[in-house]
Amino acid sequence: MSNTPMNPLAPVIVTGASRGIGRELVSQLLAQGHSVIGVARTGPDLPESPTFRFIPYDLFDRAEVARLVDTLRPLRPRGLINNAGLQTSTDLARLSPGAAAELVGTEIAAHAKCAAKAGLANMSIALRGQARAAPGLLVCEANLPLVETDMTRGRGTGKITPAAAAEAILRALAHRRTRVWIGKTRILALLGRLAPGIASRLLLGRVAEPN
Repeated sequence: MSNTPMNPLAPVIVTGASRGIGRELVSQLLAQGHSVIGVARTGPDLPESPTFRFIPYDLFDRAEVARLVDTLRPLRPRGLINNAGLQTSTDLARLSPGAAAELVGTEIAAHAKCAAKAGLANMSIALRGQARAAPGLLVCEANLPLVETDMTRGRGTGKITPAAAAEAILRALAHRRTRVWIGKTRILALLGRLAPGIASRLLLGRVAEPN
């Protein structure tokens, strides 16, 4: 995300914009006066306006991603919030090599969750290092707890709302944070430093999740 003064012709791109956190990010960015381009397979229940445009793309189709980049490049976007995600519950030991490569590649290309989260974290670190050559460019990694969305319906307790998640993400960007732990993930971050074994078991569901 660039810290240059907002140009109404320079939009912020939000992927996964049709529902949940992405829908809230779009709404809150518009309320703050930003121009926004939403990207998802299906459109959100928001009308297009001089400050909001929706572009339908499937980010899990690599050919479509290449076309999307070509579409967005001339617009010189001010920032990208990469929110699109895919959640898969599967036995990794039973995946064929091709299916495993597709799963990991898709997760990291769009928005890594669960097993691919480490890949996204390391990619963010590498990108942040390379971004030093571009003064003002911010690379921020947001770590979220369970959020009440269609993706998490029927799972877990103590979830935060999409509105709260979006607000926390935008607050971190406004304060130019490079990494932010939101909600209960702050406990996980602390455990990762003090007791990494417990943190690993928590991620694998072998100890009770903190309330």
